[in-house]
Amino acid sequence: VIEVPRSPRLTATTDGVLRRRRIKQDGTPECVPFLPHEFPSRQSDLGLLDYSAMSVAGASLDDLDPLERARLRQMIERYGGDRSLLDLDDEAMDGALGLTGREQGERKPTVLGLLLIGREADLRIHVPAHEIAFQVLEGEEIRLNEFWRAPLLKAFELIETYCQSQNLEREFQAGLFRVPVPRVDRRAFREAVCNALTHR
Repeated sequence: VIEVPRSPRLTATTDGVLRRRRIKQDGTPECVPFLPHEFPSRQSDLGLLDYSAMSVAGASLDDLDPLERARLRQMIERYGGDRSLLDLDDEAMDGALGLTGREQGERKPTVLGLLLIGREADLRIHVPAHEIAFQVLEGEEIRLNEFWRAPLLKAFELIETYCQSQNLEREFQAGLFRVPVPRVDRRAFREAVCNALTHR
């Protein structure tokens, strides 16, 4: 007798016992195999799966960088975040922000935890697609081309530093006063960077 335990996930065969419906190029519907590697994408589209909240297989709490955790606390304070987070110890703050999750009773870093406060070397192992590019173009000419695989908070500060050096100001006369106006407003720039990182 062979017993196969029930799987907590959907399963399929190469014959496509589990099928999904799609529209062909000519506009007619067809049924095609719905393969296991397509499940997370579909669940995410339906809002049933948050990739960033998933525990990372093979990662441990040692993969989280204490220096990046300190940076996180500083940024909460500097940018007017929820100050009640600053009173929490590391474990409570990790849980409140979703930086760690529980898997079989053990705390494990989530994808979000590694992206925000993970060590750079561990990010390369566990989230190999993570990379941030900062480019300055003048027409079609590339004037600056920087790539980082750093945690997001560190990368955000690097991008902000590079932007400040590129964000030239012009002064305008307003009555008796000369008013400096940057090419890009810093708040708008921060919003654009946050949107770019979030949507990526």
